[in-house]
Amino acid sequence: MYFSRVEIVDYTAILANLSNKKTDKVYQSHQALWQLFATDSKQRFLFRAENNKQKSASTVYYLLSKEKPKQDHTGFKIETKSFAPKLQQGQKLAFKLRVNPVVTKALPGKTKSSRHDIIMDAKYQHAVDACINNAIISKDEATTKSYQLKYLLNKLRVSNKIANFNDFILEQKEKIDKACENWLINRSEKHGFIANNIEHYAHVQHSLKYSKGNNASFNSIDYNGKLEVTNPELFFDMLVNGLGPAKGFGCGLMLIRKI
Repeated sequence: MYFSRVEIVDYTAILANLSNKKTDKVYQSHQALWQLFATDSKQRFLFRAENNKQKSASTVYYLLSKEKPKQDHTGFKIETKSFAPKLQQGQKLAFKLRVNPVVTKALPGKTKSSRHDIIMDAKYQHAVDACINNAIISKDEATTKSYQLKYLLNKLRVSNKIANFNDFILEQKEKIDKACENWLINRSEKHGFIANNIEHYAHVQHSLKYSKGNNASFNSIDYNGKLEVTNPELFFDMLVNGLGPAKGFGCGLMLIRKI
């Protein structure tokens, strides 16, 4: 495995090699980084984009790959080193992680499960519970019908049953915070670690524009905190394969350091 720090130094050279120049910046980043590997390479890689602290208005990419990236591409400045962390059970590490946190569930009235953004799901469940508690909808309706979040919030407002809507929004934020924390905690054990001192921030919605005019979006959340390794083999497997979906859009790579 190889860990690389990558900066773009010649955008013209990189853009000239992009197969699709009309896509959004998120997708272009993934396309651009593929140029660091052989054209017939099928090896996937993980990456994360961050603001470059050394150069304003520029981006630095952290890249984890099984194949060593090319070191002579004129469009990039690249620093690469072998990635073989010596992991031990009980080891304490600090971490940074950007993920696309989703839950898979079937909506009321639907038979097939689908992915739902964790933040929107927390907002929806909070609004549904409030509507049930204030007799705006029944429990049966909540389990058999699917509502728009905007519709539920409007029903709560016009019902005048929420004494202080600011308190309602603060309660909603607490639900979101707990859902975000639980998302990581619930996945940590099977990936060989226990997370603590978890902070989450930078809730960002990314719009994706494809060349054929089809648009989509996904959300990302940044976590940082501390962890304890409980199973070095499982933990290493998670490091090299990433956590959660949207890995092709810069999610899933956990950065670790000793503490």
